[in-house]
Amino acid sequence: MNETIKVTKVMQPRLYTKKDGTQGATYQFLGETQGAYPKTIHFNVFGEDRFSGMQLVEGNVYQVDFDIESRAWKDTYITNVSAWRATPMNGSVQQQQAPQQPVQQPQHYYAPQAPMQQAQAPAPMPQQDGDPLPF
Repeated sequence: MNETIKVTKVMQPRLYTKKDGTQGATYQFLGETQGAYPKTIHFNVFGEDRFSGMQLVEGNVYQVDFDIESRAWKDTYITNVSAWRATPMNGSVQQQQAPQQPVQQPQHYYAPQAPMQQAQAPAPMPQQDGDPLPF
């Protein structure tokens, strides 16, 4: 599968011990899908060489190729999303390296309005003799 993803966070590698006793690492990043209803996806990448080859930069948009796998564990299912390639979309790398130019906002014309008048305080109520309630 593949999806256009905006990288939102590149995380520290998660270290683990393999069955043979050697150390291994899983590399991870978070991405947000592009579209009307964006979703956040947690990706795993196995292998330091594969992860460093992706050259992920937070805020850039990539075409990410990945596999989805679910497996049963204690009456529930665990789903793993493994990314195996991330290709920068056109302009993503240059966008990060080039200084951002301020965006020119269009000039709007606002018609002159009459000055607002201050509201006057209401006149005080005259004092009545006796009970002020009508009932």
